[in-house]
Amino acid sequence: MRTLIEGLIRWTLKIALWFRYRIKVKGFDKVKKENLKRPGGILFLPNHSAMGVDPLAIATVITKKFRLRPLIVEYMYYATGVHAVMKYINAIPVPNNEVSSNSVKKIRSDKALSEVVQGLKRGENFLMYPSGRLKDTGYEFIGGASGTHRILGDNPEINIVLVRLVGLWGSSFSKAYTGYSPPLFPTLWSGIKHTFKNLLFFNPRRKLTIEFEVAPEDFPRYGSRQEINSWLEKWYDRPEGLRPKDSKVIGEPLKRVSYSLWKKEYLEPVPPKVKAVDPEINLDKIPEETKQKVIRKVAEVAGVNTKDITPITVISSDLGLDSLDMAELVLYLEEEFDVKGVPVIELTNVARMMAIAARQIVPSDEKTAPIDTRAWDTKVEKERVFVAEGETIPEVFLNNAARWGKAVAVGDDRTGVMTYERLRLGAVVLAEYIKDLPGDNIGIMLPASVGATLTTLAVQLAGKVPVMINWTVGPRHLNHVIEGAGIKRILTSWAFLDKLGNVDLADVDDELLMLEDVKREIGLGRKIRGALLSKKSPEKILEHFKIDKRTKDDTAVILFTSGTEAAPKGVPLTHGNILSNLRSVCKTVEVFSNDIYFAVLPPFHSFGLTAGVFFGTLTGMRVAFYPDPTNGPMMARGIEKWRCTVVTGAPTFLKAMLKAGEPEQFQTLRWVVSGAEKAPPELYDLMERKGMPGVLREGYGITETSPVLTLNRLDMEPGGVGMPVADVDLLIIHPETHKPLQQGEDGLVLARGPNVFKGYLNKMLKSPFLTIEGKEWYNTGDLGHIDDEGRLILSGRLKRFIKIGGEMISLGAIEHALLSIAPKYGWKLAEEGPSIAVIALEIPDQRPLIKVVSIFESNVDELNKACRESGLSNLVKITEHIHLDEIPVMGTGKINYRELENRYITSTLPLD
Repeated sequence: MRTLIEGLIRWTLKIALWFRYRIKVKGFDKVKKENLKRPGGILFLPNHSAMGVDPLAIATVITKKFRLRPLIVEYMYYATGVHAVMKYINAIPVPNNEVSSNSVKKIRSDKALSEVVQGLKRGENFLMYPSGRLKDTGYEFIGGASGTHRILGDNPEINIVLVRLVGLWGSSFSKAYTGYSPPLFPTLWSGIKHTFKNLLFFNPRRKLTIEFEVAPEDFPRYGSRQEINSWLEKWYDRPEGLRPKDSKVIGEPLKRVSYSLWKKEYLEPVPPKVKAVDPEINLDKIPEETKQKVIRKVAEVAGVNTKDITPITVISSDLGLDSLDMAELVLYLEEEFDVKGVPVIELTNVARMMAIAARQIVPSDEKTAPIDTRAWDTKVEKERVFVAEGETIPEVFLNNAARWGKAVAVGDDRTGVMTYERLRLGAVVLAEYIKDLPGDNIGIMLPASVGATLTTLAVQLAGKVPVMINWTVGPRHLNHVIEGAGIKRILTSWAFLDKLGNVDLADVDDELLMLEDVKREIGLGRKIRGALLSKKSPEKILEHFKIDKRTKDDTAVILFTSGTEAAPKGVPLTHGNILSNLRSVCKTVEVFSNDIYFAVLPPFHSFGLTAGVFFGTLTGMRVAFYPDPTNGPMMARGIEKWRCTVVTGAPTFLKAMLKAGEPEQFQTLRWVVSGAEKAPPELYDLMERKGMPGVLREGYGITETSPVLTLNRLDMEPGGVGMPVADVDLLIIHPETHKPLQQGEDGLVLARGPNVFKGYLNKMLKSPFLTIEGKEWYNTGDLGHIDDEGRLILSGRLKRFIKIGGEMISLGAIEHALLSIAPKYGWKLAEEGPSIAVIALEIPDQRPLIKVVSIFESNVDELNKACRESGLSNLVKITEHIHLDEIPVMGTGKINYRELENRYITSTLPLD
């Protein structure tokens, strides 16, 4: 049956090609068992002249005798009408690295090549392009592409068949006319229209020659990448008809064939680009050290001498670097120059890479989706909003969506504007897919966005628990989250990962599921069923997903926080926790239907989740999203574009936004909430200078409390972090005796209320609750007091952690990581007593000082490298190393941190 189906597919393709192409085959009769003397399958290596056409033409020939597994770029693999065939023939999807790259794409590219190696050993046959891309000229230029060399490096004794296709250079499917890869389906549709204009059977036909040759004995199987690629280039670029012994290489001439039977109708090729440095680049102002670093790296990746690299060297065509090599250059820019998220397409020549490294030019912003401004601009009647009726988040969301219907709910630059009706439809359709995924807990790794909101709601509708994953904290944290929550799938997005840069996701690659791929997997039938279901009542939808019996005490979401220990702690929040906190905020402050909230905090932060994902969708307030809270200029632009009235963020993010923006961009803001860190005086000054005096207020919250505990109201005099929100009680106790303190006395801050969680995911962790006078209270770990007006004034933190950009970093975790990796670096540890101590100082408006004290010699660069290799957060940056013969300890044997801080931090501070 399989043979019959494959024959039918081959016959259909041959008929389709016949209308435009006349194909001549040479040498395929010699591709037979007696000439393939090595064990295993066959690796077919063709040149790549034209998008879509040459793989089909070659495959129709090869599959007469051999089953074939082609390597195909992912966007083609998943294309409508193509995906089913690709799955059937067991093709291997390869990430598209030409436009962008990230660590996940690199991992998946490696896996694809590994599958080829293993498949060849099993006797399977593969089709792979050595160049990895369409050729740019009549020459087949492979340059530094690494795929063939890597496969031969694992198994040089494989059967190789070379394939040369001549006649497609000049086709509309080639790069001959624009210099860029043509869009496949529009080009195909244009060809179909021309065929019908020529009455099908009278189409002018292009002559193609496909030549096969079993790799001869002089093929450099054990050669270097350059030797293998150079040999292949010479073989591909011989003109048709020359004998192999003829060393002449001229490449393939441009061949134009009319599209019309009735007249001469051709596409005109574009003139070749003149090599030059972009006018916007001033090489004289780029530091010489930066230039030399870039040249050395490019030469290293290309495997050439640095003398061969000049500023006008074109990285792709002159050096032939493939997508994996380009990805390495992108990662290098981030690691060496801290330039993140550079699209691969920006690395045109060496001069441009130098300018990007020197921050002389900024890579282009992602194109934004067209926004339906008419819908967003629709006038909304002002009324105070409250959380809709319901005991669980899905119930509340469906009730709220039913109430607001076609009213605008959310919007961002990628998805555009969505009404409540569309948001409900999307959540229901996606939930239909998610309910069949393995596991009760589903990871979500997405930034603040419409996509993150819709996905979170869909996971809950599907009867599963979303686990919000922090991608900034390193592989150790990620592994702990996966294991601790039993996650089998993580929903994320290529669009997000392309912007993420050099984040190590190797250990979770098997769990990653791209929303772009999910969208392709959701068939028409599922969409229709979802559309019909979304029109039903909230009760019927809840019944359909079998979540109508869920209660407020069921887990709604799981967050992870590092807190004061090296390992992250899983925090399950119930529907009751989150909904009670939202209702408390609505009782405490006035929020209106014509307010627009600007959500930038990632949803792995409890405030980013509660305020960004849930507050608007469960009340009726519009929410606009931007995915990067560190991009101040784009945040300012976003507030102006969406006319936002409310924004929240850490002081660091808010300062960057204010410094980058102009007063007129913020004229719609009426309320700015600062949290995660104490707001410095500079932030208040900036608010005044930008025309917003009295708009900034501080708040206080913790992941375990869902998260808001206190807020400064706009209609009251601000002080500290404000008064407790409705239904929340605070208690100040002595840190050691646990006795309640008088108003105004500093002590340990405790909290209780329906928003407080019930306990950590790992039941073996020490309980964070204290029983005081018969009542159970949550221990926040913070120190502070209640002033005469009932406002909480924080004075410090009890535990050994610091906050960087709103993230909690454990000093103990740094110590543990460095001790664990010490043998690799040859650091000699003490047989008795401590070997490492980490101390830190938080400085307002600056990065904290993190100092490592050790009994062994090291340096800052080596310690930071060790931190990265240990999987610590990229936020951890050691600023100083101190070498001591012995680390001081107290009588109990514990490290005397106070002495170290007095000696190396307090004593070094400048006097006021």
